[in-house]
Amino acid sequence: MKLVVATGNAHKLSEIRAVLEAKGITVEGLTAYSGFESPEETGETFLENARIKAEAFHHHLKTHHANEFANTAVLADDSGLECEDLDGRPGVRSSRFAHDNATDAENNAHLMQELQKETHLSRAARFVCAMILILPDGSEHQITGTCEGHIVMTPKGKNGFGYDPHFYLEELDKTMAELSPEEKNKISHRAKALEGLREVFCA
Repeated sequence: MKLVVATGNAHKLSEIRAVLEAKGITVEGLTAYSGFESPEETGETFLENARIKAEAFHHHLKTHHANEFANTAVLADDSGLECEDLDGRPGVRSSRFAHDNATDAENNAHLMQELQKETHLSRAARFVCAMILILPDGSEHQITGTCEGHIVMTPKGKNGFGYDPHFYLEELDKTMAELSPEEKNKISHRAKALEGLREVFCA
């Protein structure tokens, strides 16, 4: 059985592939499946958005790639940053916090602007990753992984993507962007969610 990750985000695919292929699970992206258009993410939670993407691709696979359907599992995730000082924002709008087509740099700049409006900041934040796995028999499994940290106003590190340069891990005395890919894939919200799903996938 192979696993197709329903994402157009190359960074996410790379992280998921690195974690799962190290555990012997073959991972594919969407490039081999023409005609699939990612659905609009209209959910109010990470889990709802992950389900929207997973179910849409599962249906596409069944409809347009029937010869592969019986041997292919589908995985989708939705993830982002929740800041205590901003009542959980940016949350499900993490990738489009500044505007709908925002770059990482624009989202980070907007985050800094929003935090500068607040007083008595705790700077507490967490990365959240919600995943939906749909097996060939149609059974659906869900899991959420989190990674706790704090926001720093000065970015550090060149690795990772998104808000990683501003996300400080006290126990490591580094931002997420200062970690090597191998270090990140041991402690990140996505790695924690994948570990739970791996148990389902390999059962």
